Amino acid sequence: MDSIQDLLTSELKNLYALEKQIWDATSDWKDQISNKHLAKRVKKQAKYSEKNFQAVHHLLQSYSINPSSTTDSVAEEMITNLHQIQNQTIDADVKHAGFLSSLQRLVHYQLACFKNCREIAKRSKQKSVKNELKSAEKRAEKQIKKLTELGKEKLYSK
Repeated sequence: MDSIQDLLTSELKNLYALEKQIWDATSDWKDQISNKHLAKRVKKQAKYSEKNFQAVHHLLQSYSINPSSTTDSVAEEMITNLHQIQNQTIDADVKHAGFLSSLQRLVHYQLACFKNCREIAKRSKQKSVKNELKSAEKRAEKQIKKLTELGKEKLYSK
């Protein structure tokens, strides 16, 4: 990387991969989760990630950047953990609480990636990129709030 623009390009590619991975995984999980409250949040996450993926894809296209087949190894590890939890034969309450904890970790990571990328866009004076990423940040922050409320009200209080 030779410039702040190169760094922004690299981070946008990583966001693209991250959102694609989250969207794919949550799309698989949304009909597999037996807890209706958790299933609702996973469906929302799939919807948010689809929207974020499309937004990042549009940003990359506007700069004529090919995202290639990049994967986010940190997200991949977290998603693997979520798959493992989902496939375990354990008490349903424990499974749901564990899944929620791991999903919150993934969404916090997602938010951190958007914030970092937005700050790089701000520094490189890419206002449209910065604004698009701010919208994605708000979706992630809303999801974190809802996941936290779900944990307190329905899953961790048992």
